Order: sequence, then C-alpha cells, then structure tokens
Amino acid sequence: MRVMILTPSRGTISLAQRDMLLRLAVRLKDSGHHMSFADDTTSGLLSHSRNLLLGTSVLRSHQLDWLLWLDADISFGHESILEMMWRPEEIIAWTYPMRIPFDVLNPPEPERGHAELLLAGGSRWTAWPRYLSDGSMVWSPDQRLVELEQCGFGAVLMRPQVARRMYHLAPRKGVDWTRRFYIPGFDLSWDSFGNLSSEDISFCRKIRAEGHRIWCDPRPYVTNGQTGGRFDDELSRSEERAEFLSLFSSLMSD
Repeated sequence: MRVMILTPSRGTISLAQRDMLLRLAVRLKDSGHHMSFADDTTSGLLSHSRNLLLGTSVLRSHQLDWLLWLDADISFGHESILEMMWRPEEIIAWTYPMRIPFDVLNPPEPERGHAELLLAGGSRWTAWPRYLSDGSMVWSPDQRLVELEQCGFGAVLMRPQVARRMYHLAPRKGVDWTRRFYIPGFDLSWDSFGNLSSEDISFCRKIRAEGHRIWCDPRPYVTNGQTGGRFDDELSRSEERAEFLSLFSSLMSD
C-alpha cells in the first residue's frame, strides 16, 4: 500500500499532526507499506495550492494506492486511516466543527443571526450528509460510513483515479508562474443561488456530478487545534431531531 500525504500550508504543521503522522508512518513501514509527502506553501491562495497538489497527485498517480489530503492543523487517531485504507470506497473524509470566532451566547451584532441558527440546532460542521426523501441519512452497507453531499478537505482519503478523472474533466490545465503543473479542480465556483462556494465544496460538486460518492468516517474525534468533535455525535442529534419532528407531525395530523 502506497499513500501520499497532500498538505497545503504556510510551511508548518501542528505538533499533534506530526505525532499522528509519525505513528502512521511506523505502522505502514512495519506492514511493508510506504508513505510519501507533497506540500505546497503558496501564501494566501489555498485553491491554487490544492490545484498544484492535484497536479502532482496525477503525475504520480500510477505509483500510488491512496492520496491523503491533510490540512496542516488537523489531527485524529491514525488507526482510522489504516482501517479506511482497506475499504473499497473511493473517497472517505473525516470532518470537524468549523471555527466560530465569537461567543455564540453573546455574539456581536453582525453575527446575531448566525448565532441564533447555531443555537437552534444548525450544523456547524464542515460536512453535509446526504439525505433521502424520507429524511434518513445514507449509510454504507456495514453502517460504518455515512454518505456526504459535500465536505471540507481538511482530512480526505482519496483514490488516485478520482484525481485522474478530474484531470480529464478540467477544461484547462497547465503550468503556473512557478512552472509547476496544476489542474483547476479546486477553482471556486458559483452555486445555483448565486453564492460563491469554497474550493473544496466546488470540488465535491464537480466530482459528485460525475457519479463519484463521498463518504465519511464519523467516529473519530477530529480537531484543528481550536475546535474538535465527533461527527457521530452530531449525526445522532440530527437523527433524534428528525424522529421528534416525524412524531410531532404524525400527532398533529391525527
């Protein structure tokens, strides 16, 4: 098994991530596997950094079994990565709560509406599950993974063939001002409501439109050093709210 870590950053990683990657490297080496790295430090241009790393991954894709997108401040149990590497899914993410730069209970005036939404139960995670028409979420056959509509790319395990598919989809590709090959899979895009989407959400929409499915391992505690949590806990609360609303609706209709 050969995995390459793809990290867009400003040139540093957290100590927690260093510890996680050291443990992962040792486990892979002891099992006869291999881990390599590709980094980009293009300051202030995260989407371009991801496009450059996507280009690197395609150029080396036939030498790899997995790509692991990992932001410089993300850390979680390396055992989950090892477990997911043996699964058949093409894209498996780990998600974490978004940073909230204000006190939700005492928000500044411009953030009052945002705070009310969060207190009312709105999700503050960097992933959005896929829901069926009956309001239920989509789980893998073994109930281990939940399917996502979209997610942040802070921690995403991806098969190289997904990167190669994005290469064939891209209307343009080439070399940038540093003479490095890039694929514009992470270019920002506009949604159907006229809102500008982030680079990772844009990528998710493009790849899902091609029939690729995005899954999430919700059980590990994932942190970016400031916020953290288990997505499984959020999913449990969502299911409880859905059951309550279903029961309330049935009582009101009787």
